[in-house]
Amino acid sequence: FWHHAINNLPKKLIRECNDIIERYPPNLICSSLFVPPYFHKYKNLHLVGLYTFDKGFKAKRGKNKDLLISCGHGGLLKDKFLKFIKNINLSHYFDTIWIEPSLYNCEMPKFIKPATYNKEMYREISAAIIRPGIGTVTDCLNNCTRIFSVIEDTNQEIKFNAKVLFENNLGYEFNSIGKAFEKVCEYILDKKDQDLFEKNIKRLDFDGAKQTVKIILDKKIL
Repeated sequence: FWHHAINNLPKKLIRECNDIIERYPPNLICSSLFVPPYFHKYKNLHLVGLYTFDKGFKAKRGKNKDLLISCGHGGLLKDKFLKFIKNINLSHYFDTIWIEPSLYNCEMPKFIKPATYNKEMYREISAAIIRPGIGTVTDCLNNCTRIFSVIEDTNQEIKFNAKVLFENNLGYEFNSIGKAFEKVCEYILDKKDQDLFEKNIKRLDFDGAKQTVKIILDKKIL
């Protein structure tokens, strides 16, 4: 819930939001990996796996050494990401750098491309420096892409997602984009770390979509 995710909201607004939820308790369908601790106090909580709609999906690393750099549409990190891209030489480490489309311009080197966020792009990516929103995080995990989270202190959801990834050996968390990039460069050359990450990915449950449909049909919650 946003009234828990955003810092410094008026206390009155937070109380009003909590009152509405208590008065009209919603059915909550949530990934068991990223369920916020406070969700467990709600009786209508249903935990499922991660979502993927790829039939016959099997997690595997990208065949190329591609990197995704993405800050999403929200948050306070866009200017920092843009400054980083303009000032660092990326060409020595990666085949292609896919960047947030809003950060791209046609004068950038040819190895830098605007991210398409489609299956073809994700299948080429081995690592991602991202603001860890749940959508991009899930797409990365679906495609065995190691996540290097850059967090913003004002957003509790982003901090929580980064912490979950780190604690489950699925990613790293940083306050600095530069530090994240340094770690990515180490990871790209570390086959042992890549193999360990792939083993961790294979333990995840990616059947969330099917499980969600079953919950809705069985319990008739809609």
